Formats: sequence, structure tokens, C-alpha cells
Amino acid sequence: RMDGGWDAALLRIVKEPETQPPHVVYFYDEEVVIIYDKFPKAQKHLLILPRTETVDGPSELTPQHLPLLECLKKHALRVITVLQEQNPSLTFKMGFHAVPSMRHLHLHVISQDFDSPALKRPKHWNTFTTPFFVELDTMSEILRSSGRFDPAPYHKHENQRMVCHKCATPLRDIKQVKRHISTPCHPPSPSPSLS
Repeated sequence: RMDGGWDAALLRIVKEPETQPPHVVYFYDEEVVIIYDKFPKAQKHLLILPRTETVDGPSELTPQHLPLLECLKKHALRVITVLQEQNPSLTFKMGFHAVPSMRHLHLHVISQDFDSPALKRPKHWNTFTTPFFVELDTMSEILRSSGRFDPAPYHKHENQRMVCHKCATPLRDIKQVKRHISTPCHPPSPSPSLS
């Protein structure tokens, strides 16, 4: 494959983070490059890219990559700590798209407010609020138990009906998503047990 396509932009950043402007790169060291998502889907949305190994995406991961995932998690937790010190009201998740649109493994660290002008289509919502967004610990568990990650069963979630990730309210369109997330909602109450 060539490194010149738009889908290889992350690989170019990983190779030479020092050439990138500060509005692109949040942090880098010998292990990772952490960048701001170019089209953030929430108030805080960063990508953590490994530098020590070249892996195209989750489907290439094996149990041998578990230490790599632990390294990404270590850096993600540091970023979340800093961002929560700046704004304690934000909560975060870290995970991978089951079928990423860009090459080079990247861990999303995203606040759960989803307050962003870049959140424009149902697919944007679903890729972060359904099982299509595979949390890091879940990915590690899949690799431990199955040895590989199979993205095929996750495709359906990209185009499923939108629902609130907190209270499961059905959401008809992005306008309704934006209205709904601007007001507090609560997880559904557990059903009372029949005894």
C-alpha cells in the first residue's frame, strides 16, 4: 500500500510528529503520538497513536499486542486525568472503531457530551455510542479469549436506529440528538423484580 492517501495521514503524523503544528499534536514521546481529532465529535476528542509498532487497525491485533494496548491505556488515562482537571463535569470513554476509516491503529479518547458541530450524521453518532465503538478493555478481553478481533458482526451498528447512549431514548435525527444531549437525561430505572 502507498502512504500517500488520506487514509494514511495518521501514519505520516506518527513518523514525524515534530513537523506538525501545536493545534494538531497534543503530545508525543517515543511510545505514542497523541493528536486532536481533526473533526472532533465531542468537546474533547483525541487520538492516541502507537509509535513502537505499525498495526493498520483492530482486525490485525493479536494477543501479542496486549502490552501495546496497555501502553495506549496508560497514556489515555493520563490524558483523561488532565482533561478532567480542566473540566470535572466531563466523563470519557476510550476505544476503537470496529472498522476504522483511517489506517494505523488509533485509540479514541472522547468525552461523552458529544457537543460538537462536527457531529452531523447518524453514522457519527452510532460509531461512538453503539457496540461499533469497542472500548479498550473489551478489545483486550476479546484478544485474550478469542485471539483475534473479527469486525464483521459490528458493521450493522453503524446504520442502526439512533438511541441515547445514557437513557436509551430513540432519536429520530441529528437535530433531535442535539436537542436531547443539551438536557440532562438519566439511565432507565431497573425494572422492579417480581417477588
